[in-house]
Amino acid sequence: MNDFQRGSEWRRWDLHIHTPFTRKNDCFTGCADPSKPEEEKISEKWVNFFTSILDYIGNMDDPLKAIYAIGITDYFSIENYKMVIANKDITSKIPLILPNIELRILPAATETPINLHVIFDPALSTDIIENRFFSNLKFKYNNTPYSATKSSLVQLGKAIDSTITDDFCAEKKALEQYVVNLSDMQELFNNDKELREKALIIISNKSTDGASGVGNPSTNTDTSDLTTLREELYKFADAIFSANPSDAKYFIGKKEGVSSDDVKRKCGKLMACIHGSDAHQNDKLFEPDNQRYCWIKADPTFNGLKQIVYEPEERVCISDSKPQTKSPYQVIESITITDNDFQTEPIVFNDKLNCIIGGKSTGKSILLHNLARAIAPKQVQEKCEVSTGKGKSDKSTKPLTLEIDTSKLNVEWADGESTNGQTIVYIPQTYLNRLADSVQETTEIDEIIEKVLLDRIDGNGIQLSIKKDELLSTVDSIKSSNTNKILEIIRIHSRIKELANQITELGGKKPVEQELSKLRQERDTLSKELNIKEDNIKKYDEAVANIEVQKKLIEQLSKEIEKVENATIVVQQSEQFTDCSAETRQAIKTLIDDIITKANESWNNQKANIVSQLKTQQIESNKSYDDSVLTRDGLKETIESSNRIKELAEKITKEGDKLKKIEEKESAISEEQTNLDALIVEVADSYISLRSVYEAFAANIKENTANDDSGLQYDVQIPFRQDDFLAKWSELYRASSPQNRTVLTVDDFTAEKYTEELLSTIIKKTLNGELATLKAGADPEQAFRNILDDWYNIKYIVKMGNDSIDVMSPGKKALVLLQLLIDLADSECPILIDQPEDDLDNRSIFEQLIPFIKRKKVNRQIIVVTHNANIVVGADAEEIIVANQDGIDSEKKSRRFEYRSGSIENDYPIYKLDGTTEDGILNKQGIQQHICDILEGGIKAFEKRKNKYHI
Repeated sequence: MNDFQRGSEWRRWDLHIHTPFTRKNDCFTGCADPSKPEEEKISEKWVNFFTSILDYIGNMDDPLKAIYAIGITDYFSIENYKMVIANKDITSKIPLILPNIELRILPAATETPINLHVIFDPALSTDIIENRFFSNLKFKYNNTPYSATKSSLVQLGKAIDSTITDDFCAEKKALEQYVVNLSDMQELFNNDKELREKALIIISNKSTDGASGVGNPSTNTDTSDLTTLREELYKFADAIFSANPSDAKYFIGKKEGVSSDDVKRKCGKLMACIHGSDAHQNDKLFEPDNQRYCWIKADPTFNGLKQIVYEPEERVCISDSKPQTKSPYQVIESITITDNDFQTEPIVFNDKLNCIIGGKSTGKSILLHNLARAIAPKQVQEKCEVSTGKGKSDKSTKPLTLEIDTSKLNVEWADGESTNGQTIVYIPQTYLNRLADSVQETTEIDEIIEKVLLDRIDGNGIQLSIKKDELLSTVDSIKSSNTNKILEIIRIHSRIKELANQITELGGKKPVEQELSKLRQERDTLSKELNIKEDNIKKYDEAVANIEVQKKLIEQLSKEIEKVENATIVVQQSEQFTDCSAETRQAIKTLIDDIITKANESWNNQKANIVSQLKTQQIESNKSYDDSVLTRDGLKETIESSNRIKELAEKITKEGDKLKKIEEKESAISEEQTNLDALIVEVADSYISLRSVYEAFAANIKENTANDDSGLQYDVQIPFRQDDFLAKWSELYRASSPQNRTVLTVDDFTAEKYTEELLSTIIKKTLNGELATLKAGADPEQAFRNILDDWYNIKYIVKMGNDSIDVMSPGKKALVLLQLLIDLADSECPILIDQPEDDLDNRSIFEQLIPFIKRKKVNRQIIVVTHNANIVVGADAEEIIVANQDGIDSEKKSRRFEYRSGSIENDYPIYKLDGTTEDGILNKQGIQQHICDILEGGIKAFEKRKNKYHI
């Protein structure tokens, strides 16, 4: 059978429970009837104990109650352990039952000798434990040496109290005094290395009966000798029995103010803290105080337990709930391939790190590639096109590996669903290097960095991608507004030219003024000759001029009076709330309707005042008109008594009308020019101010991406696209033209010279035709649309250490890209990577990739194909999938492609029900042995892992 195919999973372990007839503090319940025979009482006590266990664990479907490993604990004895492993009901339910021998060891703590536990591999026979462990323990009483075998303890008990006749009572009496010296324990295991390999030594850290009580400063017994002795105890142990969170942090080097080097120096290594219920009665079984359950991420085997020595932080957790759980819809449960070349059994996956290994052409990449295709075929196709360097239209493109008909691929997810829209991140072979080698101005790397950053959330809970949308909306709004303003600039400029032409057609202001002056002078001379008073001529001229002014004013006032009188509504509904909910829109409409009604009522009540004022002005204007007509008509006969004077008067009136029109047009030109200048400045300034809009966006992104636990630092820059701007300038205008060079010189232009003044000058000189264009008579509108543009860019910078991505080595750049791609999907979806070591150098793998994977696998399922032993072992892969293709030296069990999965600690073959080894090379040895055989440096990787937390 192939148990635990998903490898190392978080399971509840209770390595410290006592049983009925434990040598101390036996509070387990049995038969309360004293009249029953002793054998029946004993039997009932054990039955109650086993029933309590079975009732607690049930059918093992509740992770909080499913106990996968128990340590049967007793003082200097494994007799009760023998009773438990003899019970088929218990052994059929609980996969691992370990003998936990509790010893009392000198030196003493503050109250009693120190409790030290030795947990042996259950593969050791009880005879071996008796003969090689208990028989070699030493204790002297009255100068007589006693071992810790059962018979020797009975002798000791009777020697201490000669009145005792019962062997069990004698044994308990002996244990009241039996203690072992640390040096004797050290000598025992030094002399029996094989036994030491099969044992795990765990020391209590209580101040009363644990190592921390030796030389504890709080007891005023702290001396250098005792401190040294306490450190010797820690160095002797493999792990610590403690549920104290402070202890748990201290012994893995994570306690504030204490470095891991300090812990290694004092303890010889980093160590895990484990905990048990220390049950001495039925209702305490598996229920430690405060529900401080012990979770161990390992196969329930002794080799699985030993992993806490190699990975003390990652493999143990004391918690009231299962650690590091993931949303089931984000975890691939299995894939079944219904193809005749592949095994029929599903290939299952752990929810953390899965490593697919195997020799060359054994089906590793086939499995990963087709798993990815079954979930995200479009992504796989696009990524593979990058990896191969060929696009969809390239008919020579071949798949990276064998592609199975997707109808034969059935992927199940941990929530029980089949694939239906779930997402993954897939990184095929060489994909990272292909990305890193891209020389395009804006590469997929830039897009990846942007996506990673914009997927994040700011302090107000708003996704940063919304900030990008707001930026683009603002830029588009500015550009759209400027498009209309440019059209208005051109319209105003055309209007000014038209008015200027009209003035020219009227003769021009100066010639008309000169002609008018000449005519008036001639009239004045003639009037003197005819004895016409100068004052009358003046009054006549003023009257004629005023008649024209008042006629226009009266006409304007009549129009205004009519407009005001006819206006009954001056406030109307706004359309700006159309995107609100119906309920909100109705509330706003009711409020606005009320406001509008009141406003219009107020208008109709008070507009009469305005009309009255206008009519008063109209009456005054009519009077002025009538007075001027009387003056003109009264003097007309005198002034025009001479035909010549009459003729001159008509010419003066005509030229006066011309001058009036010219002055009106000049006034209009002045007003239009003011508007034009303001619009030009506004447009030029708005394009320059785009930089501040971009910089505000950049500042917001930087502020909200400063903290990153990946070791990457991010920056956002807003470069001016100088080359593009100059290319467009040279495309529109003659760069060599002297008049153009007074505005802009391509050779020495810098971003600092891109100013509002420059753009204003370009606009004005283009309008006025002062710049030489490449096309004669080029349309200013087209020129403006091209040169007046958004010339800013967003540049996302990612750094590792002091290197930005554009100057990194290929290996380092590939590592950063890998981190970015994994960070890209904020949904915490699975990550599938094919041979990342092909894109990375060895140093990057060991120093950056492995720590990164160890961090990420806590929150993301990772499935990786690899040939690198350090990735498998160094990252402490939870599941190893060994691939095999049938061949001369790799015989199959039944199909061409077969896979076997399990944990790193799995070191046993797969057996048939009859006890013989299962067919096929995959089943002949354990996963651990396959790692060493297949992966180069596998044995060294295991050695490095074993020693990495030691001095």
